[in-house]
Amino acid sequence: PKVEERVYFPYPFWPTGKQFIIGLFCTENFSHNSVKTFIERKWGLSMNEVEKVNISGGRIYVHTADDVVSASVVELTPYARGNCKLCPDLMADFADISVGGVGSRDGYSTVVLRTPEGKEFFKKALAAKVVEAEELHNKKELDDLFEFDKKMSRRSKKSREKKGYAITFLDKWDDEDDPNEFARSVNEHNIFTELEEDIILTGQCVDCGACGLVCPDHNIRFDNDRPYGINRCPDVPCGFCYMVCPRTQSFHKQWAKTDGAELYSVRAARVSGGVQDGGVVSTLLTFGLEREMFETVTINTSDDALKPKVMTTNDVRQVREAAGSKYSVSPSVLGLRGAR
Repeated sequence: PKVEERVYFPYPFWPTGKQFIIGLFCTENFSHNSVKTFIERKWGLSMNEVEKVNISGGRIYVHTADDVVSASVVELTPYARGNCKLCPDLMADFADISVGGVGSRDGYSTVVLRTPEGKEFFKKALAAKVVEAEELHNKKELDDLFEFDKKMSRRSKKSREKKGYAITFLDKWDDEDDPNEFARSVNEHNIFTELEEDIILTGQCVDCGACGLVCPDHNIRFDNDRPYGINRCPDVPCGFCYMVCPRTQSFHKQWAKTDGAELYSVRAARVSGGVQDGGVVSTLLTFGLEREMFETVTINTSDDALKPKVMTTNDVRQVREAAGSKYSVSPSVLGLRGAR
């Protein structure tokens, strides 16, 4: 349907110009309450005392004003969100540039350049000497984790299917399905309640925010790491939320950017504040804003208890203050509303 005829605000809600994605390596993510519970039980610390959380070399490090405590990530794993065990996308295959700590030594990040735009942007950052690059330090470490991640997703899929859940996006991970045909099949009949039944209640939702971004009626809100329908869908359903969800169909074979990727170990020329590993992401975002390559950036900041909040900004100071991972999920894609 022509959504403009039935809504009272401009649509679409997101910027329609060129978008550039810097993705993060990820094996597990956590709800904020899970991280809070683990830290309180393990060390008796409140989140208001925590200044930074970092996971590196198989350990979680919790920084306070006076101390740094650590534990094996094996202790943290039971607190991870269940959908993480289903996801085989370790290295953010859909991004222009992917960044993570695996495969590089302390003080560096592994950077994967995936697209011509990503390679050109990184080349400019190197030329400006805001980052320094070396050959990848330990490709075997990265390959081993990649294979482990895929095996874990297959095991988790079998476990879910024994309980009667259908994990269809993994079945279609390497399919040649036509995105346009998928859109045509969905558009007339799939509403939010079906998305809830097929994806959310089966533990597959990744809390990305895409469904809330595209809903033409602003009918989806996010709370407790999942989307909720505020009201029933209108009498003329559109199916947008079902179409855009990355767990109703992956289209990994069609849109993932894995061919011709270049890998390096990289660090920022100047590292400061609460940055992660080599400080690469914050440095690249800052560089892009200062050189006016980016109009705005959508990132996660946090409150005093490190609970993540989505923020869209063109203020370099805010980007620097938001540096460092929170290891908690938030509907980041929903932040694109602020960039419109």
